[in-house]
Amino acid sequence: MSYTASLRQNPGRTSWLVEFRHPLKFDKGGKPGRKVRKGLGDCSEDQASSLVGQLNQLLKDESLWSEDTQSVLQLGFDARAIEIFYDNLEVQPAMHREIREQCIPFPSKDVSQRVLLLGRTGAGKTTLLRQLIGSDNKFDRFPSTSTNRTTTCEIEVISTEKDFSAVVTFMSEGEVRLKVEELISSAILEAVNGVDQKKIARVFLEDSDQRFRLKYLLGNFKAENDNEEDPYAEPFTEEELSDNNDNKTQVVVNSEELQNELASFLHSIKQIATSVKEKFEQERKKTC
Repeated sequence: MSYTASLRQNPGRTSWLVEFRHPLKFDKGGKPGRKVRKGLGDCSEDQASSLVGQLNQLLKDESLWSEDTQSVLQLGFDARAIEIFYDNLEVQPAMHREIREQCIPFPSKDVSQRVLLLGRTGAGKTTLLRQLIGSDNKFDRFPSTSTNRTTTCEIEVISTEKDFSAVVTFMSEGEVRLKVEELISSAILEAVNGVDQKKIARVFLEDSDQRFRLKYLLGNFKAENDNEEDPYAEPFTEEELSDNNDNKTQVVVNSEELQNELASFLHSIKQIATSVKEKFEQERKKTC
C-alpha cells in the first residue's frame, strides 16, 4: 500500500494543514494507515508545500520509518516534518517466536524430542545445562549463572553433530526506546521520593523483572567506599589474571569512563527530579 500526504486549507481559513494515512499508526480495526491531520501553523503556501513534499519522502522510503529523529534530521529534513511523522508512534512488539517459526520451523514431536527445564530463579536450571553440554566451570563459564536472573531468553541445545541454521531476532528501535524511557521515568520517580543515589542507579540500570539491563552497557554503579561485590561477577581465572599490564590498565580506564558517564546520567536524573518537585510545590502553593 502506498501512502501520500496532501495539502489542505479549511474554507475561510488562511492557515494550511496536511492530511495523510500513517503507515505506523493503526486504525480502530487494528490495521495500519490511521488518518492523520496536522496544522502547519503560520507558514506560506510554498513553505507548506515543501513540508508536504518532505512528508511524502518519509512516507515513500520505508528505510526511514524506524530511523531516530536525529538521524533523519541529519539527512536534511525539516524539524516540523519530522515531528509530524514521528509524533506519538505506537510501539508494536516484534513477534519473535513467529519470525523464528516462519524461517526455521521447529520439528514436530514425531521427529524429535523436547525437554524443558523448569524452576524458579536460582533453582539450578542453567547449572544443570552446563553439565549437559559439558561446559567447563573454570574456563567456559557458559551459560552465565548467578543468584539473580541471568537467562532472559530461550536457550536451545542441539545434541547431534551436523550443519545448523539459526535465526537471530532483535528488539526494535521503538521497543528499546520505550524500555529506556521507562527506566528513566522509574529513576526520576525514585529521585523525587528522595531515595539514595544507589537505589536510583539500581532502578535506572535494570528493570523490575531483570530482563532489560543498561548495566550491560554502562556497568554497575559504584558509590564511594562501596565494597559490595557484584552478584553477576565471577572470579578471574589464572589465565585472565596473567594478562599483561597494558590490558589491565585499559580495563581500568574504560571502567572509570563508564562510571563518569553513569554519574553524569544520574546527575541529570536528580536535576529533573528537583525541577519536578519545585514545580509541584509552586502549583500546590497556588491552590492553597
